[in-house]
Amino acid sequence: MDRITGILPALLTPMDAEGKINFDELGRLITWLYDQGVHGLYVGGTSGEGLLLTTAERKAVIDKVVEKSRGRGKVMVHVGSVSTAESVELAQHSERAGADAIASVPPFAYGKSFAGIHSHYYAISKSCKLPFYLYNIPSLTSVSLKAEDIAKLSDLPTVKGLKFSDDALFEEFRIISLKPKLDVFHGCDETLLYALMAGAVGGVGLIYNLMPKKFVELYSLAKEGKLVEANQLQLSISSFIDQFLSHAEGNPVGLTKAVMEGHGFHCGPARSPNPPISNESVTAATKLASAFWSK
Repeated sequence: MDRITGILPALLTPMDAEGKINFDELGRLITWLYDQGVHGLYVGGTSGEGLLLTTAERKAVIDKVVEKSRGRGKVMVHVGSVSTAESVELAQHSERAGADAIASVPPFAYGKSFAGIHSHYYAISKSCKLPFYLYNIPSLTSVSLKAEDIAKLSDLPTVKGLKFSDDALFEEFRIISLKPKLDVFHGCDETLLYALMAGAVGGVGLIYNLMPKKFVELYSLAKEGKLVEANQLQLSISSFIDQFLSHAEGNPVGLTKAVMEGHGFHCGPARSPNPPISNESVTAATKLASAFWSK
């Protein structure tokens, strides 16, 4: 199987006014993102509200994304769940559907000891033959996997890489140094360039949905060694994100979905318990995004 690298938007899950998944809009969004040059899609993560979908909904989204991605890009499916059994079920479904890889957060409600994390990950890695990517996102899970933990977990069957969503860039560098064969995807949009410089093979992010071409350009500049230009672009993106998130009102996914209206996509609100966002914040964030898109 070809190696997965590059820019993978953490795909949003469009919903209708009743809160049901809008599969027609999902298909349109997938096609548009590939048209913008992205290299693949990350499905069912935090940005896709995967943990707020039923198992049946998650499977249906997987099927749709795989179908629309054929011949266009790689599909990495987040199968993380409170339940090991559900994660295994989603991993096996991903393989049957034709996905290219799976990923999972560590246990974040029960089994948060290293023994529990190892057991959970072992069950997922043994459940199918797809390349498996560990996922460190302590802001969500309250579990911080250190370089030494990742090194031990990387010996599990089928483990190919890691999604690292933390500001601790030096810890990410330590992981890459300890396990140079591990393919690391960076999950903090504000610092993608610096992770690529340290050896990350690509990025997965929420804001990629809003400006896929900007991140594809950033990745290309980094790969070409044009680091001055890449740094200027990263600083510009980071400044935008800082201002954009100031309007999120505790719901960055919902704000991003609302601002996608500017691209012609009706993504609906983010599911509860994500709070509603004021019209004032949506208007301000849309104005920011429109100005940035025009640059």
